[in-house]
Amino acid sequence: MKNSPPVPLDGELLDNRAGHKWLPEEEDLEAIVPEVDDFLRTLDGRMRLVHCKYDGARLTNLSSFRPNGLMINEQEWQSSVNINQVMEDTAALDMYIQFTLIKGTAEDAGVAVVFDFENWDPENYVMLPASVYNGNRCKIVDRRYAAGLDRKYLYHKNIPLMSVPIPQLSPVGEVVSRLEVNSCNLATPAMCFLSHEKGHGFILLTEQNTPFADNGFIIEESTDRRNASIVINAPGVREKKPLFVGFTESQDRGQISLRVIRSVCVQADIRMNA
Repeated sequence: MKNSPPVPLDGELLDNRAGHKWLPEEEDLEAIVPEVDDFLRTLDGRMRLVHCKYDGARLTNLSSFRPNGLMINEQEWQSSVNINQVMEDTAALDMYIQFTLIKGTAEDAGVAVVFDFENWDPENYVMLPASVYNGNRCKIVDRRYAAGLDRKYLYHKNIPLMSVPIPQLSPVGEVVSRLEVNSCNLATPAMCFLSHEKGHGFILLTEQNTPFADNGFIIEESTDRRNASIVINAPGVREKKPLFVGFTESQDRGQISLRVIRSVCVQADIRMNA
């Protein structure tokens, strides 16, 4: 059984996936849709659209779209974002996001909608329905199915909450903190968090899939836990596939193989509640 790092196994820190994958590298990236960034301002959030390149299940490169599109190698991409204000709910936005390859050929690729949040707090309550609750920030113990509690923990009333290896945001600092699931791992294709400090909640709803495969749902925190990125990627590509207990090698792939004038569409519904 292979664990999805970083997981503290009785105090041992594992980190097989070096470095950050999804956090922004450019601080002054021009807004794709200023209206969306204004909507997210209460939570210090903004939106990016990115092109993803994969080697098997491993993300090897991210390229951010500009308002005038994206040129990468021989490819020319355009993006469009159609926004509908929800009339009966001023704290909600419906978005239809389209990525279109205008020129060239894309192989082993994908696209993603990324929501970046500054002034993040690891105390934020993170929830993905039926999969992640409070970030799954618990102590991980490498136990086989139905093995029960390790006897060394018996008769200790103050033992921490523990679990077998599961997707999680790390409960300890200064290590990579990233969880990856696909819509097939969720009861509802949604990612949510509650900021106790700001008194606001964030709910991101989307469709289960595109014509290529199920969508992916990723949350990654910076090492200092002051920044976080919430990602919908299409198709969903997990570096490790979660099992009932533990993880195995992922067969997810960047399945987009596009030629000129082909599109990928992602629908998103954002809601913020005080």
